[in-house]
Amino acid sequence: RLADLWPLTDYRFNLVLRASLIWALSLLVTLSSPSRRYSLLRLESGRELEQEPCEEGAATQWIAILLGFVAVMQLLPFVIYAPLSQFICLQHLILAVAVRRDECRYDNIRGPGGTLLGLAPTILTGVQLHILAG
Repeated sequence: RLADLWPLTDYRFNLVLRASLIWALSLLVTLSSPSRRYSLLRLESGRELEQEPCEEGAATQWIAILLGFVAVMQLLPFVIYAPLSQFICLQHLILAVAVRRDECRYDNIRGPGGTLLGLAPTILTGVQLHILAG
């Protein structure tokens, strides 16, 4: 039988593979900004680059789109999707707070608060993602 010889036809293997790919894609989106990668890898060569904008909201939006697509297309059962989505949100929040970016400090964001509600963009977008995934 083909299912005995080839593990890719196994349903459980497919679920693990899908969950792993979703997690890896969300991790890459979280680490997508050059300044975060430079500070994570402890490279100083990226400091000469000109100031990049704070795109924490865009990274959060892409993770939300990914999780929404997985939920709508029902690629994973709810028993796997619910903890995975919360883990992805927690991972995004922890990495955003642990690897701080100078351009995303509240002092560098112009404007009177507005949609940020007086909070730092890294914390606010992480909390919004948790609410959206919950």
